[in-house]
Amino acid sequence: MVFLDLIKHQYDIRYWKESTECDFLLLSMEQVFSCIQVCVDISTPDTLKRKINGVENACKQFSLKEGYIITLSESKEIYERGINIHCIPACVFLYTTIYHLKHL
Repeated sequence: MVFLDLIKHQYDIRYWKESTECDFLLLSMEQVFSCIQVCVDISTPDTLKRKINGVENACKQFSLKEGYIITLSESKEIYERGINIHCIPACVFLYTTIYHLKHL
């Protein structure tokens, strides 16, 4: 559903993988402006760490100060090594535009 919503907003979407992975990079005019991870839940420490590392490394690679983890129902803010990571429930994501996500 997240992917379909991104398509609906007609953004250029990429997958990124190096030492870690990030589910979606959003580009505008060939520049990455947002990093998004998607996960049903982040309640297990291993899953949370993997998703945080993916967002953090992608943000550092593309000089971004914040990224997103879209979950089924969890909402929280994480600050990890200089990167703000917004954990947002999918229902919130699906009812907002990417423009609004950049300003939450």
